[in-house]
Amino acid sequence: MTLPAALSTLLFPGGILDAIDVQPSLDLQAIVVTATSVAPQVACPSCQTLTSSLHSHYRRTLEDLPCLGLVVHLQLSVRRFRCRNEACPRRIFCERIEGVAARSARMTQRLTRAVQDTALEIGASSGQRIGRVWGVQRSRTTSLRVMRRMTPFQPPTTIKRIGVDDFAFKRGACYGTLIIDLETGKPIEVLRDRTATTLAAWLQQHPDIELVTRDRSMEYARGLSEGAPQAQQVLDRWHLIKNLREALERQVQGHQDDVHLAFAGQGEHVVLPLRSTAAEQSSQEAFERKCALYADLYAQYQQGKSIGAIVRAADVHRATVHKAIRCQGQPLRRSHARPLGILTPFQPVLQAAWDAGCRNASQLFRDLVQAGYAGSKRRVILWAQERREVPAPTTPGRFRDSAMRNRNVASAPSQPMPMMTVKTASWLLFSLPAELEEDQSRLVERLLTCEPLRNAQELVHAFRTMVRNRQGETFSSWVERVQSSGLKNLVSFAKGLEREGSALLAALTLPYSNGPTEGAVNRLKTIKRQMYGRANFDLLRIRVLSG
Repeated sequence: MTLPAALSTLLFPGGILDAIDVQPSLDLQAIVVTATSVAPQVACPSCQTLTSSLHSHYRRTLEDLPCLGLVVHLQLSVRRFRCRNEACPRRIFCERIEGVAARSARMTQRLTRAVQDTALEIGASSGQRIGRVWGVQRSRTTSLRVMRRMTPFQPPTTIKRIGVDDFAFKRGACYGTLIIDLETGKPIEVLRDRTATTLAAWLQQHPDIELVTRDRSMEYARGLSEGAPQAQQVLDRWHLIKNLREALERQVQGHQDDVHLAFAGQGEHVVLPLRSTAAEQSSQEAFERKCALYADLYAQYQQGKSIGAIVRAADVHRATVHKAIRCQGQPLRRSHARPLGILTPFQPVLQAAWDAGCRNASQLFRDLVQAGYAGSKRRVILWAQERREVPAPTTPGRFRDSAMRNRNVASAPSQPMPMMTVKTASWLLFSLPAELEEDQSRLVERLLTCEPLRNAQELVHAFRTMVRNRQGETFSSWVERVQSSGLKNLVSFAKGLEREGSALLAALTLPYSNGPTEGAVNRLKTIKRQMYGRANFDLLRIRVLSG
């Protein structure tokens, strides 16, 4: 039977096909729609000559979008025609069903788009699992094929402002480049590497570019100068602040003795860590292994080996090699301040009883319970053990020697622990007064007793204010102050900024930033991790640019 014309129009917009019948499949697991073409004439695909000379029919089965959770099969009665153009090499051809299915396809175009869009958003494997719920029975390899057959992405014809940043295919080994349109915030190209040659070649194809934001990579700077010399380069302000923080940390590293002296004798961390003999010994052994490793890495660096060669020979991370070089093969044993524990509020009660002559840990525990202590007795025993100079009278004879041995190890660590780490001190000096709590401000006051650190803080705060308020006109005077200060790490930082030239001044005056590019890189990383490394660069590029 022939279905109503309204239903045919609803199923096949444009009047290309006429739906004849709709029936369930024999196993009642699918819906079968039978349709036929209604075009009176069709064009030959070779010569485009219209013809109505019918040769024969054949049946073609396509899968369409599911309906009510059931698979929909579209059975088409497709016609073959004769081409009456004597000059055409094709004598017989099959009619093309434009808008319904591509040549030799087994899915309709609307189902293909659904599979394609799902795979682009969440990946082929996840799209396969969700498709089963919807009634689309397609494998992940089909989704990959469909995505790869997409029309290549065409960037806008006119691009004025772009952002450039790198991303890692494999961290420390292989990197690519992402380019976005700053006006729309959308990615417009993904390059296979981050070399100046590749970037310059792409820029030469877009001569209308007027402005480019980037980080402080010299490779990108060279690529932009070669490929788009007319474009204004703008440094990313976040990277400027990051480099400033690193320079300050190196400066503080050279004044560690002054930092420790500022906190010596001030009652910081007077309670030693509660660590057993085994824990202390394990920590010491680990530190000795670290010292040996750092010494070996630094020795290789002194021999003239490159960072990459050292990484491959020692099988360590690049960051480890950089740390070993920074400390010249002699790492510091750092210990973070112990966080406040359940015993901390009762320290005055314990100390008062101890000063009064009470050496019995059980009695100390009972006094604390009356004062509201809800912790275990073991903590009180360890607290007393750290301060006891002779064993308690109640200690059994066979345990008296081991008790004192444990106490000596806990109270005499192998090397003095610094009062404050370099990272913490540099962060305190880096932070503006409004960003600090009251207790942190007191720590800063003690750090500022060291004159070089006080000068460094003033220069750092001045630069932060200059960047935040985009006061590029004050940069020259700031550089003069840095050079007259004699702080070698900040002087080196300032010289590096001067080499950036107009790109730095643009960052300190223009509102543009590389922040949108960093956000696009984060999205790219999410897509890359969804793919679990199983797909190639071409698929990554399609997914990034089609978002």
